[in-house]
Amino acid sequence: MFDAYRDIDLDDDPIIVPTCGHFLTISSMDGHVQLREHYEVENDVFVAPKDPEFILDSKQTQMRCPECRMSLRNLDRYGRVARRGLLIESTLKFITSSNREYQPLFDDLIRQAERFEETREMCKSQPVDMVISPENSMDINKLKSIVQCFDTRYLKLKQVYRRIQEYKHSVRVREQPFQRVKELVQVARRRSLTKGEFSFDQSILQTRAHTLAWALLRRCELIFYSDLLALYRNALTGGLNISIDFSASREDCENLAERAAEGDHVLQQVEAYLFWARFAALELGFVDEE
Repeated sequence: MFDAYRDIDLDDDPIIVPTCGHFLTISSMDGHVQLREHYEVENDVFVAPKDPEFILDSKQTQMRCPECRMSLRNLDRYGRVARRGLLIESTLKFITSSNREYQPLFDDLIRQAERFEETREMCKSQPVDMVISPENSMDINKLKSIVQCFDTRYLKLKQVYRRIQEYKHSVRVREQPFQRVKELVQVARRRSLTKGEFSFDQSILQTRAHTLAWALLRRCELIFYSDLLALYRNALTGGLNISIDFSASREDCENLAERAAEGDHVLQQVEAYLFWARFAALELGFVDEE
């Protein structure tokens, strides 16, 4: 790598010139971008691609000229390396973006819970018949007739709920860079456009954001139901048809705990069990009141 160019046989080891104009021999540039990590080698000849270990490290995304740091991604010889670097870079951006979007949603939920606590005694609306069943308990948008009697009390909470649903959709596994490329390759194979395959370690898929979103939805529903049932307790509810069944919500909490355990997300696993207990307490506590 440190030989003078006059001593190099360019027929055996030609030079490669990126757009910046700083040239190196192919062997030197191959070593610089660690091409051997991406191809099987026999007798110093690259014979077949291999699946390198994917590590979410920003250093793997930096294909730059050793002289001026200009990108080398436009060199066709290193297209495989460049594309893998782009996937890693896209995944890192996905993680950063999902973390950035999560915190405002959580903060808005806490503000709504505090607002309900502060204004509960001032709420004088007269409740109507209430039937909470497995069919509607996990979507507060399906409780329109109940919510309407409280005017605009839950309007902002419903807006936050909708944003959480959109966030959960945006961070699901199939929206992540590696999975999207895999699905595109599968489509191409079904259409006989390629015989290639795209495989990767499934552990690189980010499940934490989706688990967080799942937990946020259950937290939002608990905030809603805790306030709603408290208002019903404080109101004159004689003669009303009141039925509460949170079995579907508790089952979903169990699924959340299982998914969190699979992803080693201990905090969300504990949250899921606490949510389960709170749904049970709300249901049993209100039955005892009646």
